[in-house]
Amino acid sequence: MNLLVGNFLHEVFTNKMKLTNVIGIVWMFVMALILFGALPWGIYELHKYKQDEAVTAWFIAGVFVCLTLPTSIWDVAMHIEHYRNPKLQRHIIRILWMVPIYSVDSWLALRFPGAAIYLDTMRECYEAYVIYNFYALMMGYLKQRDPDYLQHAKERDPTKHIFPMCCLPRWQSGEQFFYWIRSGPISYVLFRILLTVIALICELSGSYHEGSIKPQYAFIWIAGINSLTQAWAMYCLILFFVTFKTELASSKPLPKLLVIKAVVFFSFWQAVTISFLAANDVIRDLPRRSTYNTKGEIAAALQDFIICFEMFIYAIVHHYVFSYTEFYVDGKRPLKMSFREKLMHLFTFDDVTEDVIDSVKSVAHLPIGSASQKSPLLTEEPKNYDGNVI
Repeated sequence: MNLLVGNFLHEVFTNKMKLTNVIGIVWMFVMALILFGALPWGIYELHKYKQDEAVTAWFIAGVFVCLTLPTSIWDVAMHIEHYRNPKLQRHIIRILWMVPIYSVDSWLALRFPGAAIYLDTMRECYEAYVIYNFYALMMGYLKQRDPDYLQHAKERDPTKHIFPMCCLPRWQSGEQFFYWIRSGPISYVLFRILLTVIALICELSGSYHEGSIKPQYAFIWIAGINSLTQAWAMYCLILFFVTFKTELASSKPLPKLLVIKAVVFFSFWQAVTISFLAANDVIRDLPRRSTYNTKGEIAAALQDFIICFEMFIYAIVHHYVFSYTEFYVDGKRPLKMSFREKLMHLFTFDDVTEDVIDSVKSVAHLPIGSASQKSPLLTEEPKNYDGNVI
C-alpha cells in the first residue's frame, strides 16, 4: 500500500501523470469515502436521534446530488475547454446539462413538495429540449462524416420501415426522408411543452388526478398522448440510426441513443407506474402526521428521490458516452473563441426555433423555402462571431 501511494505521488510531482488523471483518481477516492463512509454514518445518526423519514430522504438524496453535480459540471467544463467542434459539442453540452438539472430539480421538489408541480414542469420542458438536441447531434455527425449526405440519400431506395411500423408506406429518400425523421423529435418537443402546461393548469384546477385512469380526469389523456409522441420520436431516431448506421459508426451512436432513451423515456414510465400504484392504493396514505401524508405526495416524493439516485448513475455513464476526449487531438488547439463567445454559441436557440418553424410550415403545407434554406441542420454551416465557419 505504501509503495502504491509512493509511486502515485512520485508520478504526480515529476509531472509524469496528467492533471486530469490526478483529479479523476482523487475524485474516485472522495466518492468512495462519501458512499461507504459518510452516507452510512449519516443515516445511522439520523436514525439514532429518531429524525423524521423525510429528513433522512432529504439527506440521502442530497448526498447523491452533491456527487452528481461535480461529475456533470466537470464534463461540461472539459467540453468548453476543448471546444474544437462547436457544431457537435454545443448539442452534447446541452444534453450533459440534463443530469444536473434533473438532479437539483428533483431534490428541490423532494424538499419543498408544495413547489413540486412547478419544478417538474420546468424539468419536463428541458427533457423535450434534450430530445431535439440528440437528433441535432446525430444530424451533425452525419453531415461531418458525409458532406454530400443529402445527395447520397437521394440515390438510395425508398426507406423501408422497421418493426412495429412495417405496414407504413416507404419514405422517399432525400429531403422527404429527413423531414419525416425530424417530425418525431420536433413533434415531441411541441407536444411535451404543450401537455406539460396543460397538466399544470389541470393540477391547479383540481382536474388532473395523477395516476387515475378514469376518463373524466386529464391524467390518462395527457399520459397517453405523451407516450405516443415519445414512441414516435424514438422510432424516428432508431430508423435514422438504422438507415445511416454505416456513416455514423465512428461516432458510436448506439450508446448515446440508449442512454438518452433510459433517462428520458424510462423516467417518464417510472413516474406513470408510481402514480398508477398510488391511484390503486398500493401506495397508501400515512396514518400519522408526516411531511408527506397523502398517497399522491408520497408517490411524487418517491419519484423525486429515485431520480436523485439515478442521476448519479447517469452522470457516470455520460462521462464515458459523451466524453470530451472524442474531440481531443494532441497538438490541435481549440478554436480561438473567448469564454463569452462559447457561452453565446451554447445558449443561442436559433437552431431550435428555425427548425421548429420549418417543421410546422412543412406540416401545414405552407411554403418552406425561406425556413428550409436557413435551417441549421440541413444547409447552413454554423459560424463563430468573427464570421468564420466552425
